[in-house]
Amino acid sequence: MTQLIKGCYHDVLTDSQGRVQWEDGWRPNLIVQPCSVLLAALMKGHPALQGILYWAVGRGEKDWDALCPSPRPDDTHLAAEIARQALTPEQIVYLDDADQESDVPTNCLEITAEFKGEDLVSNGFQSLREFGLFGGDATGAPDSGFMIDYVIHPRIDLSPGDTLERKLRLTFASGAVQPEEKVAGSGLPSR
Repeated sequence: MTQLIKGCYHDVLTDSQGRVQWEDGWRPNLIVQPCSVLLAALMKGHPALQGILYWAVGRGEKDWDALCPSPRPDDTHLAAEIARQALTPEQIVYLDDADQESDVPTNCLEITAEFKGEDLVSNGFQSLREFGLFGGDATGAPDSGFMIDYVIHPRIDLSPGDTLERKLRLTFASGAVQPEEKVAGSGLPSR
């Protein structure tokens, strides 16, 4: 199947002194089915929906530490959301072919957010195992809106002085529908 949206993310964890504790390379994420519905609604100009609005993080499930599952395309929310951050227009930029910020629209977006341990930690540390972007009619309430992407990752423990900076890139590709993706006899793509 041809994937018309591709995503990847990059994490950097720093301590209270700004020292890098670890940095993860660019890793792929899953664009989930609700994103396709949201894109169709945005193309139609649905008045009650907007694009990317929030970045949510979750603690996931403890048993994921032994075996990290893969997210499913039909997932619609995080397993155990603990917080979400409203994204501002300044946190979402266009990137050109050289991965440089562009003032004109391109087919690639980069979203940047910082999650501070002091905002998430109640007793010592907070474990994070999942995240996702939400749009459409999303609010600050957990599980609201259309989930755009979903990542389940190895556990990250945030202490009060830690900051997790996340960057996520969404690339909207173009391409022809593969023959096996067409509805038999109609010439139209299957759903």
